[in-house]
This record gives sequence, C-alpha cells and structure tokens, in this order.
Amino acid sequence: MTVQELEFRHGNTTVLYKRRKAKLDRRHLIVMFAGIRPIDSYEFDGRASRNSQSHWLWIKDKFHGQFAYYLCHGMDFSIEVAVVKLIEAELDRLGLTKDQCTLAGFSKGGFAALYLGIKYGFKNILASAPQLFVGSHARRHRPVIFDHLTQEGSTEEQQVLDGLLPTAIAADTDKNRNIYVFSALEDQFHAEQIVPGLPLFSEYANFNYIETHSDLVNEHSDVTRYNLPLILSTLYALAENVPPHFGVVRNGQRLAPQLAAEKLADQQAAGEVVANLVSCRTGPERLFPVGVAFPKGHDVGHISAAPARLVLAGAAGSFAYDLERTSNRSLYFKYFDDAFADYRYAQFRTPRDAGIDVSRLPEGLYDLELEMDSEDGEVRVPCTAADLLEAEVNCGPHLVRLRSDSTGSRMDKRPFAGTTAAQADIALNRTWVSGNLLHVEGPFAVRGVEMPDWGSGLYYLLLSDGVRTYSFSLGTGRVKVPTDPFGDGLSDYTHAYFATNKFAGIDTSQLPAGDYRVTVSLSSAGVIVTSHALATLRIRATSEGGRTVTVERHDPSGRLPVPALAAGRRLVRSLRRRARRRMATRRERSS
Repeated sequence: MTVQELEFRHGNTTVLYKRRKAKLDRRHLIVMFAGIRPIDSYEFDGRASRNSQSHWLWIKDKFHGQFAYYLCHGMDFSIEVAVVKLIEAELDRLGLTKDQCTLAGFSKGGFAALYLGIKYGFKNILASAPQLFVGSHARRHRPVIFDHLTQEGSTEEQQVLDGLLPTAIAADTDKNRNIYVFSALEDQFHAEQIVPGLPLFSEYANFNYIETHSDLVNEHSDVTRYNLPLILSTLYALAENVPPHFGVVRNGQRLAPQLAAEKLADQQAAGEVVANLVSCRTGPERLFPVGVAFPKGHDVGHISAAPARLVLAGAAGSFAYDLERTSNRSLYFKYFDDAFADYRYAQFRTPRDAGIDVSRLPEGLYDLELEMDSEDGEVRVPCTAADLLEAEVNCGPHLVRLRSDSTGSRMDKRPFAGTTAAQADIALNRTWVSGNLLHVEGPFAVRGVEMPDWGSGLYYLLLSDGVRTYSFSLGTGRVKVPTDPFGDGLSDYTHAYFATNKFAGIDTSQLPAGDYRVTVSLSSAGVIVTSHALATLRIRATSEGGRTVTVERHDPSGRLPVPALAAGRRLVRSLRRRARRRMATRRERSS
C-alpha cells in the first residue's frame, strides 16, 4: 500500500512525513529518523517495516534543501521544535503517551532518536551506529551539512552542537528509559563518537549496548545491515510494550585467519562462478542490465577487479558487450558462504550506465552468457536470475524481449508484423491530432490472452509507410472494458485497453512526410499479436516549410461502444450542460 507524504507546519517550519496505521489492536508508535541517504527518501519504509503491527511515523530530514540532523539551520533550532511538535501531535491523534512510543534511527538518525528522545522524555530509544557528538562529526566528515547547521562555521558553534546530547542526558531526571545502541569496533567513527560517549548512559536502568564483532562488518553502514534481525526483533518487542533487556553484549563471529583461508581455498578450487542478472530496465532501443558476476572465494573488493562481458550467443552470431564494476556492499552479506570474501565490486552494469543498443542486433533468439577472467583463464557461464525477470523494448519494426530465471536467460528479437489473431476484439474508440501529436485509444482483446490486470500485457503503436515501420510504446489508459467479450465464461479481459501514455499523444515530428498505416500490437504471455489497419496517418510538407498531420480512421461504423467510464463522463458533462441551461432560464425569468 502506497503511503502518502504529508506536511506539518509549526511556525515557519514545514516538516515532511509519512505515517501508517497500526494493525490489529496494537497501541504503540514507532518514529523513524533517516540517516545519510538520498535527501528525498525515508528510512525503513519498505519491506523492513512491512510486518510490524505498530503505528509508524517516518520523518524526512530535509530543511531548506539540506540535511539538518532534525536540529537547526544557521543555529536556529526551530526545526527541532517543529519535529517534536509533529511527534506529539501524532501521539495526541492516536491517543498514546510518550511511554507508548519508540524513537529510532540509524547514523545521524540515531543521534536524533537519542537526543530528542532523552530531552523530550520518550520512553524507548533505538540508535544504530549513531553519532553522539554531532558538531565534531559534521565539521570533519560532512562540511556542507556543518555549514548548513551553523551560522559562521565556528569552533564555538561546533562545541554547542557537541554538547547537545551530553547536556540533555545531564538534565534528564528520569533514568528509567529503554535505550538500545548498536555499534562495532570496525565502524570508522566508533573511536571518536561511541567510545567517549558510552559512559554518559551508565545511569539508565535499561541501557543496552550491542557491539558487533564480525568479519561481515567492516565499516559504518555494515553495522545496521548486520544487525537488522536484532533491530527488527527489538522494535517488534517494543511495539508490544514489552522492552527487552540485553545489557552490554557482543555479537558476531570472526573466523581464525587460517581457517578462513582454508575455506576460501576450497571454494576457489571448486571453480564455481556466480553470474546473476538482477534487473534490466529499458529505454529507447536500449536495455540496461544490472547483475552480479564473480568466481566464488575470490575477493572482488576493488573497482579494478577483472571486468566481465555480456555475450549474446545465437544462430546469427555472438555479440559481446563490455561491462563495468560498481560498488554494492550488501553483496558480501548476500553471498557469504562459511568465510568472508569481499564481493563489494561484484556488481556490473554497462559502462557509464549507457545501456546496450539493440537496434543493430540481427533478428533471432539469443542465450545470455557472462564472460570473465579468472586465475584459470577466461570463463563463460550462463546468466541466470534468482527470481523471474522479464523486460521488453520496441525497436522500429521489431520487439526485443528478455526473460531470465534460475535456468538461464534468453532474449529474442522478432518483427511485430506477421501474427494476427483469429479472434480479436479491437476498435479505435478515439483518435486526434494536435500539431505533431497523434493520440489513439481503444480496446484490444485477443481470445485466449487474458488481461486480468494492468501489467498483463504491453501495447505498441506501429506506423508503417510500406518501407519503414516506426514503433511507439503505449499505455493501458487505465480504462476497463467488458470482462469477457468472447463469452468464454471464466476469462478476464478487463484491462485490454490501449492509449497513448497519459492520453498525451505520441510525437510524429521526426517522421518523414507520407502516408502511414496505423496498427496496434499486443505483447502478452510470450505472444505478439498485431491488429489490422485501424487508420491512415497522413503527413504533408507545406510550401511554407511546415507540416500538416491528419488521421483518417478506417471503418468507423465498426467502432465498439466506448467503455463505461468514458460513457459516464459524457453523461456527467451532458447533465452539467442541462443544469447550466436551466439556471440561465430561471435567471432570465426572474429578471
């Protein structure tokens, strides 16, 4: 379920936030503060929090276009006040108290949870890899943010910011709080931020410090990633108003170097290669594959690691495309197997993410393979995917489709034309031309190719002048049609409707003058079906150097009834016109 972003105003400060209602009878609010991430995003608002049954409040750290640690801009702390007012307003709306609330955050969000939680009397606080002395940290590691927080960027202002949390703790008269702090010696900020700050919490009755010691934790962001199960279980327990007690503990596991080396040597000797396709977005005549490629047991910890190549192998020949390495630290978590190997640069994409141009690729069926260098020489292995992955893109008169699963990856390039449906329900319900823009829409159902939802199939507009064919991606129009126009009984063709995207038309300005046959193709469940000619598009050059564009629909008598939604809109417009006429008549009579 999509959660809408909302605004809260206090004085001159606007706070952006999202919220989600609790499930069942849960009476608890979790407030989540964000760490350093894309500024317009939230933390923990996806799968990680999906199964939580408590109320949730996510607060965005974006004030005057920059991160503010939920504190201040130019040492004006109205941001801090507004954020707390938002939380208090949400508690009032839900009928909850601060004892039924948890403030949580990671990195800079962890500082906000600790500082605001202690200063304003919240019962439960969870902070993973937090900064405790925000002035020193921001000045040394985030100078742009430090300039945003302060007026002059001075040492005095740094000291004020550094003293915020210690001052709040010293002034706190209620030490009966549930506080959970996660850190690790390998966090590069641990020594300067966590070590000198830990004694500050010694008087709290339920202070819990979890220090991770694991081969998988090598820097700041790894702390939260590694401890995610424990963080979630703690939040779930707090949401039940049952605070756990861990005390000061250490978790994680580090293998003895010799044992780790032996395990990795066994993996290297086995010669297993991971070659997975993770995603593939599309663009005009291009595919943008992203995946993972590495020999198991071998470090791929630097961008200079041996590159991989994507090979398309088919009857028309083999075509190789260079790939580049990109960083993704989660990979050495995902592919951990008995011993740690650094796979952070095992991820690949096309160079500069420019994609693969498929316009010059010959027609045919291709197997996708990944080719890479190893200690034993060059290896080529089939490209697979952990989950079903499908993508397609139009390319002139052709459609290029890719399908990848655990058994392998295949791609085909085939013409749109050549396949027509024996039984199809198609019509051009509406078409218009505005300048160089052409709009088409209507139902297109093919018997046996069900369309039960908007993602069941993709539509394409084809314009052919007899020599060349130009293709354009269409949308579904979000217009529903009769469920079963063929009378099959249990079939569902509800979403078999095409339209130009957002009903805005497609741009024909790059097409040469001429007459074009207008057809529509449907791609669904491995089938490509093209309609008969629906219209003729005529593009003419004028003597003044301009162009005229007109469209002539074929067989208008065969037009199917407009779907119920469009008919309803016409009825509403007609009733409004009648109402306006009646009102005008009454005014004339009264005058």
